[in-house]
Amino acid sequence: MARALAKARAELQPGAWLVSLEFAVGGEPPSGRLDGVQGRPVWLYQIG
Repeated sequence: MARALAKARAELQPGAWLVSLEFAVGGEPPSGRLDGVQGRPVWLYQIG
């Protein structure tokens, strides 16, 4: 997930969102977290 976040920061415009089902980015505080279907976590990271 760290590679996905680095790629998102390099390629997405500021204010865009990276959304991950079940996998948090280690060492990076999320902008938010939701409980998805069957309690599966959805991690939200705003690129900024």
